[in-house]
Amino acid sequence: ATLAKELKGRLPDGRVLPIEVGHAALRRRVAFPTGLVAPLDVRAEIEAVLSQLGEDERRHFIPKGQGAGLGELSWFFEGRDFVRSRIADWLRSSGSGMLIVTGAAGSGKSALLGNLVTLSRPALRQVLIRTKNLPDVPEHDRPPDNAFDAVLHLTGATPSSLIEQLGMVIAARKPAVEEPLNKQIERLLSQLTSAGRQLTVLVDALDEAQQPLVIARQILRPLAAHAGIRVV
Repeated sequence: ATLAKELKGRLPDGRVLPIEVGHAALRRRVAFPTGLVAPLDVRAEIEAVLSQLGEDERRHFIPKGQGAGLGELSWFFEGRDFVRSRIADWLRSSGSGMLIVTGAAGSGKSALLGNLVTLSRPALRQVLIRTKNLPDVPEHDRPPDNAFDAVLHLTGATPSSLIEQLGMVIAARKPAVEEPLNKQIERLLSQLTSAGRQLTVLVDALDEAQQPLVIARQILRPLAAHAGIRVV
């Protein structure tokens, strides 16, 4: 009633119809209705596994893949089975190249990527399945174990900071920051060649990075064109 009154005051030309829905029931297929009531030992076990993941995984990808409120240890992600299966198939069959997940704003792209990361981490996946927080997805419908070597959230990232992160993954050292961008990229690709690395990189929020077109054209595209490198 209070909300309806507020809306009516803010939308004088609109029509607000308050409807009582107290009898409605919210039903979920997940066993735990909320992570807040999960046993303490389960919470501790899940948190211990999460602590082993990278910062971007913990802060962005896993929460997006949960479909739960901030701070909850609940996994409410559902659907996207067909798309997830197609991505899993691409990861198993493609030795290099780029796969792009597209969709309108709010369509759940980040949630899908977060679910892929969650399913690709064996320890996390197994504890979530055992505690009935996550359904047991068939092997052919999920990414291979530890499919992603670098999982990066690009909000606020600059081209140089992305190259620095990739350099740490590839060679465990930072690039020479005084070099121009094209030289940093050349050095990064040279490190890949000399190391003979197979590498799969997953990124999200490209549109929220600084200079997203520069990152796409001068970093991600050359990476995906490199033998043995895959970019999602």
